[in-house]
Amino acid sequence: HEGNPIALMLVCSMHPTVLHEDSTLISGDFPGAARAFLKAKGYSCPIIHHSGASGNQSPRHVIPDTTFAEATRIGEELGASVVDALQSVEWHREVEIESRNAEVDLDLRTFPNADESKDAVIAARERFETLKANHAPRTEVRTAECDVFGAEETFTLAQAADDGALEDFAARCMPAEIQCVTIGPWTYVALPGEFFVEFALEIESASPDTFVITMANGELQGYIVTQEAVDEGGYEASNALFKSPESGEKIVRTAIELLQ
Repeated sequence: HEGNPIALMLVCSMHPTVLHEDSTLISGDFPGAARAFLKAKGYSCPIIHHSGASGNQSPRHVIPDTTFAEATRIGEELGASVVDALQSVEWHREVEIESRNAEVDLDLRTFPNADESKDAVIAARERFETLKANHAPRTEVRTAECDVFGAEETFTLAQAADDGALEDFAARCMPAEIQCVTIGPWTYVALPGEFFVEFALEIESASPDTFVITMANGELQGYIVTQEAVDEGGYEASNALFKSPESGEKIVRTAIELLQ
């Protein structure tokens, strides 16, 4: 009945990575804290957290530390914003539900050869260790560490490309499914893979009350990034499996066609 939701869906465009891999405890990170906050406020219904387009939205750029206390603080802020939003929700006893989908094929990106990729791993590790030794700002060190992860994954993918195994693997990720689910006045666009937020903003600007959910309907084994990220390199662009920005642009066009 009015004021008593049967379920809550949260769409938040930020990586749930306040806690780092040096934590050995099981945790739901800040989404788990948000859910606990809402439960404590009396919302006993199912609460589902969806990742929005958060490919280039990471807490490492803004948080003071990587602790459970910080994850709890952010989660409670998110939960409080949900409580505030519920005060102005327009309730409907009956709604129309519609679902439509489309499938697209994406092209594999070109990888450097394995020897070049191995050199990039060595360079990324050296930069990371230098920044740590020089006590560089924590956010800069964390980003450099992510660049190491990206270089290592690029090396693995480059080896697979040289061996001829990558094309078969990429084919198993296709086709990419784009889904639009409309519930009353709201529409949720579900995309596979991890998209940079710019792609979601383009979709959402084409349709009011539309929210983009990522890592849905299968996955694309990596990021879909912008041309700027391709030019800069770095973690996300270096471990993308499919060609960017062409893949993102193709999926955005298809999603907007579904919305129209």
